[in-house]
Amino acid sequence: WKPWALFYDAGFALSFLAMAGLLTWSVYFSRRFEKAIPWTFWREVVSATLGASLMTAPYLAWAFGQVSVFGVFGSILVVPIIPWVMGLGTLAILFPWITAVVLPAQGFLEVILSVARLTDQLPSWMFPEIRLPLWGIFLIYYALFVVWGHVRLSTQTYPHMQPLRR
Repeated sequence: WKPWALFYDAGFALSFLAMAGLLTWSVYFSRRFEKAIPWTFWREVVSATLGASLMTAPYLAWAFGQVSVFGVFGSILVVPIIPWVMGLGTLAILFPWITAVVLPAQGFLEVILSVARLTDQLPSWMFPEIRLPLWGIFLIYYALFVVWGHVRLSTQTYPHMQPLRR
């Protein structure tokens, strides 16, 4: 019963910020990439990854002092596997004696860990030693909020703001 524990929980903060990025920026990126990425599946994967990464990068810089650029590319590779891991992982927990469920779940998890290890071994793509003060993170998120509001207003049409046609 420690409600303030969530304030200090990096996992909760990153999940919250990633979801905020999915709900806001991924929609914008998806529209921007319609012509560049004609395949809907990959356009959504790239857009979701960029949206989540954009919102989590300032927190990562503040909390951990580093941001990985190559992590975005690793996420693009891993995101299509996540639904399989979740589904098979749930089945593996419910039916641990069925090897036809456990082995594929373990294999997908091994792929995710391999991609994570690969991205971790590329320090040239890492921006280490970023010192972001707490006020800096609030400033960055405020700027992202303002820019997103401007982007949303410029790309969205509102029927009540359209001129009346007779």
